[in-house]
Amino acid sequence: GAILRDMAVLYRTNAQSRVLEETFLRNNMPYRLIGGIRFYERREIKDVLAYLRLSANPNDRISTERVLNTPPRGIGAVLTQKYFAKNQISQKEQARINVFLNICAAMQEAYKTKTPSELVRLAIAKSGYEAYLRDGTPEGEERWANVLELLSVTSAYDHMGAPIGTDSFLENAALLSDADLVDKSADAVHIMTIHAAKGLEFDNVFVAGLEEGIFP
Repeated sequence: GAILRDMAVLYRTNAQSRVLEETFLRNNMPYRLIGGIRFYERREIKDVLAYLRLSANPNDRISTERVLNTPPRGIGAVLTQKYFAKNQISQKEQARINVFLNICAAMQEAYKTKTPSELVRLAIAKSGYEAYLRDGTPEGEERWANVLELLSVTSAYDHMGAPIGTDSFLENAALLSDADLVDKSADAVHIMTIHAAKGLEFDNVFVAGLEEGIFP
């Protein structure tokens, strides 16, 4: 039988790794992601998930800390501290906090009736997250592609209705974030972009996503 470490699965863009990672995890197959960050560890994915978690649980402190000032809305470390300590806050400061609280209130209301993908769209729209990510750089476009990939993941839960679909998706995302099959053993399938594979040799190579618009 072939040895896992002699195998590689290659793809073109980082957003494609999500499907592969989930498949490896579901099948309890060790993999090693080369030159990239695991899908659910990516900053933009964690940001959007934080907004979703806050729609389900307004008291989630970790999620609040993550997106209180993401995208930036003038809430620095000092104001963040004051907010959590419930210290005296000026009117000007409160106005900045209110921008965040209003987004959360809209999300919490929508959580009761909207599907998971609708909630993601709402979080992006209310927070201005798309403009924040798409800053004209290739990195920005890649991050945005990851968010769109997340949107397609959540839409698979839409048929469950609200709020069950969102709860179910968040549970699964948490499981996938915690999965530690990466680098667990020396014998693991390598997954990476074609770009990262230059100069590396494997006995068995699989190329994913050979279709128009992805691989020219």
